[in-house]
Amino acid sequence: MDILLNVNQNHQKIHLSPGGYYILIVGGYYIEEHSFSVSLIDVRSNEKISVKRAKRLWTTSIGFGKRAKYFYYIDVENAGEYAVNFSNPQSLVVYRYLLWIYRMLSSPVDNSLIEIAIRKNG
Repeated sequence: MDILLNVNQNHQKIHLSPGGYYILIVGGYYIEEHSFSVSLIDVRSNEKISVKRAKRLWTTSIGFGKRAKYFYYIDVENAGEYAVNFSNPQSLVVYRYLLWIYRMLSSPVDNSLIEIAIRKNG
């Protein structure tokens, strides 16, 4: 089951079991990351989980009836509650379409509507 979070709300707590997870950016297929970043912190141990760029970066998906793109990957070793934090969410720019001609003719997705989905690998 996917977990859906708004990028403009920090310190959201989620429960994760051990394994690999993809973090998808939901709202469009073309992403300009700029200085945006995601961090996860184990609430119990205060240990920061390493967030890596996804190798499936080119892969797109439809999640929650919206366009989404695989963007980050995390490896969770211990089950528990994690706090999800977003740095510079206002710098994240998302366009619905991947093709440049459509992007030229449209505006980016409103930043308040951009979400991330956390999806277990496999």
